[in-house]
Amino acid sequence: MATTKDFLNFVRFEHSIFALPFIYAGMLIAMRAENFDFDALKFILLTIAAISARSTAMALNRIIDANIDALNLRTADRHIPSGIIK
Repeated sequence: MATTKDFLNFVRFEHSIFALPFIYAGMLIAMRAENFDFDALKFILLTIAAISARSTAMALNRIIDANIDALNLRTADRHIPSGIIK
């Protein structure tokens, strides 16, 4: 049975965290260009949306490519082809 750790590894959660500073920089640039003030709620919602979108995209990619990954020696040990996540 897959654990939370397995799922976080499956969607490469650490890559989502790595992308956040770039997303925040874009938010700050947009706020400055449009003369918006900082809003904590928008900051939190942006964080949730960014992590959710990236994790969903990664999961869909892994699901769609599972058959191809199973045939490739380099990717055969990924979560779906190896049976860690079913």
